[in-house]
Amino acid sequence: MYRIGSFGRLRGKRNTVMRFAIFCLALSLGLALGPVPNLVPAARAGMVEDCTQGSNLDLKLRSCTAMIDSGKWVGKRLAPVYTNRGLAYTNLDMYARAIEDFDQAIHLDSGHVFAYHGRGVAYGLFGDHANAITDLKQAIQLDPKKAKVWSDLGVAHSALGEYVQAIESYAQAIQLDPIYVDAYAFRGVTYVRLGQNGRAIEDFDRALRLDPEDAITYGSRGTAYLGLGDYTRAIEDFDRAIHLYGPEDAKLAQIYHNRGNAYKKRGEFDQAIRDLDRSIEIDGSSRIQRWQDALKKAGRYTGAIDGIYNTETQTAVIACVRDPEC
Repeated sequence: MYRIGSFGRLRGKRNTVMRFAIFCLALSLGLALGPVPNLVPAARAGMVEDCTQGSNLDLKLRSCTAMIDSGKWVGKRLAPVYTNRGLAYTNLDMYARAIEDFDQAIHLDSGHVFAYHGRGVAYGLFGDHANAITDLKQAIQLDPKKAKVWSDLGVAHSALGEYVQAIESYAQAIQLDPIYVDAYAFRGVTYVRLGQNGRAIEDFDRALRLDPEDAITYGSRGTAYLGLGDYTRAIEDFDRAIHLYGPEDAKLAQIYHNRGNAYKKRGEFDQAIRDLDRSIEIDGSSRIQRWQDALKKAGRYTGAIDGIYNTETQTAVIACVRDPEC
């Protein structure tokens, strides 16, 4: 999952993921818009400020568009305006339009590192990870000292299953910024995917020392403990993640599912069933269909894969939870 500004995770109570989800390459990247043209001072200052701020996306779009349409910003001085508007479109999930704006910024200034970074992020969120890698590498070539870009490159490599390259990218990010929490957390997730749960836990520990309120990292570390067979610590981490997430957060579905698996492994079947039911309640038909498909392939369910939690499906799920071989 990518995040805007740093691909990947939405974070804790603050707008959390795991995102790969919307990251915070701050909408106002400190992009210099150059000397301000000869407009009314209050109007020009307000327009620039509104284009570079990140709290009101509609206002950001209107202001950046007004600057573009005014004809007062031209050449390289216009590139950051397109980049800021592209970042707004990215945050609004309008990735095609974002990419068009980043294209314009790069056309105006081929050395505009933020435009390559922004376009790489937009490509990644759009699912085009190969182009994301190309743009992020170009951004690094222009300025190899930006930890966020290295971390985002790691996320793009990970999305393509290129885990060795991902780990190398995260290591570069950490070398540049030893307190960059996302790089530790993302590298930990990559180690989990490689089955290196011990190394993953080391990275999650570092991330949580830097940010002890990050629900996603607690959930990720719980998954690593689950992989190691340390079900007590896994449950403790899932408990903490559930506490930190808002009660309506959709990501709770996977946390309850994973905690249910930990309870199942400990033989606490009633608690496991409650957690798995809760994950189904949150996630709805898509999770039910995954259960139905898996149970059918295992020969434990003969009904339709229709996403309906009927008596036949529920009976099959409960039987599976209570069977150590399932």
